[in-house]
Formats: sequence, structure tokens, C-alpha cells
Amino acid sequence: MEGLTTRTARRHVFRAAAGVTLTILATAACTAEPEPTLVDVGAMQLAGQGGDALEDRCGTLPAPEGTALVDCADGSGSSVADVRLDAGTYSIVLLCETSGTYTLRSEHPLDLFEDVLVDCPEGDDPVVRRAFDLDEATQMSLGSAPETSGASVAFLVRES
Repeated sequence: MEGLTTRTARRHVFRAAAGVTLTILATAACTAEPEPTLVDVGAMQLAGQGGDALEDRCGTLPAPEGTALVDCADGSGSSVADVRLDAGTYSIVLLCETSGTYTLRSEHPLDLFEDVLVDCPEGDDPVVRRAFDLDEATQMSLGSAPETSGASVAFLVRES
């Protein structure tokens, strides 16, 4: 009988521990900072600008205030750009012609931030993803790698 009582007690302890773990995970998920919106990064003028003939329109798209880099790409590949960025929070505003992904990474200095992977939006509206925070102005090399069968345009925008 004593073994049954011990086993039952262990089950109750396990269930209580599992409940506490689920509560902590649920709380963490609810307190995660939401992704910025087009309004947050001052990019409302890019609403509806994705889709067909994006490559032809890349040079004429309105750049949001605070744009530090514009990356126009025709399909898959990779590129590196040297930029000087001020301290602040940076986000990617991404437009695409077709489905796919876009990756932004820190080439130099290495590992300044974790790679940022953004899925191309469905439809003509851009998607916005927070990329990284800088505590101080930094000269850096940023690498980008779109993986899509159509054109993509990525704006790296410093949030105001």
C-alpha cells in the first residue's frame, strides 16, 4: 500500500510541476514584445506596393524616414553592404513578388546580432520584422540572402 501512496504523491508533484511550467510558458508568450507595424516604422506609404513588376519599381518606391539601407534583389542570391548605423532599434520592411524568405546577417563584426529570417508576405502589403538593437553607432557589413523566384525589396529602417 505504501508504494501506491508514494507513486500517487509523485504523480501529484509531477502534475503540479507541469502546471507551473505551462503557466510560466504562457506568461512568457503573452509578454513577448509584438512585431512593429508599418505605422511604427513610418512605412505606411509602402502599403500595397508589393507584387508584380517589383524589380522595375525598386528605385522609385518611397523610402521610409530612417531608412539606412535598401536592398533590391531579383530572385535568389546574396550581397554584402557596408553601412554606418546610428544607435537605435532597426526593423526590416520587406516587399516580394512571390513567396520565399529573406535573411539579414551581420558579416562584420561577426555575430553582432542573430540572423534575421523574414518570410515574404502574401499579397501586396509588406511585412515588418524587428531586426536588432544597437547601443552605439557602428560601422558594419550586412549580408543579405533572399530566397525567392521573384524580386524582393528590403528596407532596413531605424525606428524613431
